[in-house]
Amino acid sequence: MKEVKKCFECGNIAEFKHHVIPRSKGGNKTIALCNGCHNKVHDVIKTSASALTKLGKMRKYPEIYAKIFWDVLYYEKEYDVIYDEIDLWSLKPNKYAKKSMIKKHLKNMLLIDSNDLMTIINPILGLGTNGLYTFEAVLGDWECFKNALYLEDLDL
Repeated sequence: MKEVKKCFECGNIAEFKHHVIPRSKGGNKTIALCNGCHNKVHDVIKTSASALTKLGKMRKYPEIYAKIFWDVLYYEKEYDVIYDEIDLWSLKPNKYAKKSMIKKHLKNMLLIDSNDLMTIINPILGLGTNGLYTFEAVLGDWECFKNALYLEDLDL
């Protein structure tokens, strides 16, 4: 029986072998992608291969990204405090929780589509349709936060 490949980005059934570096530029490494993710790679207006790679990494550690998201957005915590709390959660045995990486994670979160980010972290946050913190309300708050950072041109 032939092994079914899963999409590198979303885990759906892969339909394409996408060249990470185009063949025309000497690339030979491929990743498996489903039709939707493959279309995103080639729709340069909507996203890029770099953004998809960031999404793939975020899917591996959604707890860390949910923690950073919530603490920065609603508690305005400093990076060192977030790092120390992640350490208490025992989520730090990987390179994605190093102190120096918290800032980079936030920057990556700002660069990807907000709906994609929310899809990754919502299972951790458990946002519903009722109450103060609904999916739509938090998504709106995140968009305002992103716009404020870009307007202030903060050095992340």
